[in-house]
Amino acid sequence: MRNQLAVLLILATNAIAVQVADGQVASDRIESIGLFKNGLAYVTREIEIDRRGESILAKVPRPAHGSFWVESPAGIQIDVRVTQCEIPPAEETVRLANTLEGSEVTAYFKAEELPAVSGTITLVESENKTDASRFSSNYEAATQRFGWYSYQHNRNFNQPLASQPTPFRCLTVKTEEGPILLEPALISHVVARGKDGSSAILSGSTLATLITTPQKTRCPAMVFDVKDPGSAKKITLHVSYLTKGIAWAPSYRIDLNDKKKLTLVQKSIIKNELGDIRDAEFFLITGFPSLEFSSVVSPLSLETTWIQFFEQLRAASNPNNGSPHVMTQQAVMHNSYQPTVASPTLPTNPSGEGPDLHYHSIGRRSLALGDSLTVTLPEVETDYSRIVQWIVPDNRDHRGHIQINRNDENTEKWHGVAWDSIQFKNPLDRPMTTGPAMVVTDGKVLGQRTSYFVSPGEPTVQHITKALSIRTLTSEQEEPDTRKVVYIGGNDYHDAHVKGLLTVRNQRAEEIELVIRRRFSGKVLEADEDPKCHLLAEGVYSINQRNELIWTLKLKPGEEKLFNYKYSVLIDR
Repeated sequence: MRNQLAVLLILATNAIAVQVADGQVASDRIESIGLFKNGLAYVTREIEIDRRGESILAKVPRPAHGSFWVESPAGIQIDVRVTQCEIPPAEETVRLANTLEGSEVTAYFKAEELPAVSGTITLVESENKTDASRFSSNYEAATQRFGWYSYQHNRNFNQPLASQPTPFRCLTVKTEEGPILLEPALISHVVARGKDGSSAILSGSTLATLITTPQKTRCPAMVFDVKDPGSAKKITLHVSYLTKGIAWAPSYRIDLNDKKKLTLVQKSIIKNELGDIRDAEFFLITGFPSLEFSSVVSPLSLETTWIQFFEQLRAASNPNNGSPHVMTQQAVMHNSYQPTVASPTLPTNPSGEGPDLHYHSIGRRSLALGDSLTVTLPEVETDYSRIVQWIVPDNRDHRGHIQINRNDENTEKWHGVAWDSIQFKNPLDRPMTTGPAMVVTDGKVLGQRTSYFVSPGEPTVQHITKALSIRTLTSEQEEPDTRKVVYIGGNDYHDAHVKGLLTVRNQRAEEIELVIRRRFSGKVLEADEDPKCHLLAEGVYSINQRNELIWTLKLKPGEEKLFNYKYSVLIDR
């Protein structure tokens, strides 16, 4: 009795092994898991099943639509069925529960005004029935929507179904005055006494967990049915799917202790809300997660009804229009659903061949549910240079009109600000993904800003902090009597000439390297100091070109520079 009661304290909260009388138990493990930064993961599980008859696995995933695939040995057909199964507990758990039942116990309550109760313990259980009303056949409401009101009215279809209630069990303590029914949530702890005089102390929460396990419960399970018996007794399957619950968050540390070389370190934080993972290979995925149906839960999941599935499909297509997703239509060769082919070949991975998505292995790891893990990758060194970068943004819209709001107090939005920065080439054998980058020197932090995606070997500029001792000023005005009317595509515009002036002064006691980037809409006519002029891509749909003038110069202590420039711009009348 002493050993049995002591073991209760250890095993009461352990997971229950799946044993089903009508089918063989399948064993599985997560072989690998690829982590995106947005909470999605690509999971590959290795499952061993019996080749004869049905094998059952209680770990049912919640995959994204179209991502669940089962790979079996060649020539073997396997049907996978997800259904509700009666799952009894492990024999050891049943034995421990039987040991507890009939023991002499004293129950103490959380409320001090309730007296302790002593007697012989028994268990009482109540049945739970499935509610069929949770299903709906109003599929049209989920696949069609007209206007904002209909969207608000039907958006509850996106909400996940409430989990099925678990069987409820109570304690009955037989006392000299008669049986007393006890709710475990009210119990602080109980003291169980064995016939040999030994005792064990269980908390109310542990007791509540233990007494629910001996009951048979109905829960979702995957049933694998092998169509070709063959000669081998066991076969191994590989199941892969996209799901939510685990992700990684990158960050960088840039150490400037040396005046010519920096040290770059990448850190990754992994948070596991998916489930227990043992000895699986982890991959950190960098790139654009082009996963169109990641927000649509597969109908394979018993948590998803058709009404929810169709609503999620509609939301995945476009939450702001009233048309249903093409997957729910009989659309054939509809122009709006033709794939856009920008190039006859896929984009090239700078570190290899194939699409621009990068998997970086950090080895095999084990993580329990709820655990967090910090992984620091090896540091690398590379050359760098310090600069001050002044970006003056474009202050015109696509029609050529000035965007400045007189009541807008954010002058930096329109006039720009100079930033202390460093420029270097990505020294890693993988891309630097978007994330926070902290710059330090001599153990002191200088600043933290966003570092954007940079391919291996590609140059980048990392901002550190505002260069407050570099005084900047920008001004523009339209030259009088330069407007003339031009007609383009049936529309008339004013063709105006604009003159601008950039002023910068170095208030520091050291020489700086300054990079000025003036962005504007129109065509450059003239500019001091012969700057480089780059055509920007964002002006592709504008009547005006989007250009950028770039000056690179040295500025001595106390020196001031003025840069004049002139451009023409078309202004919609």
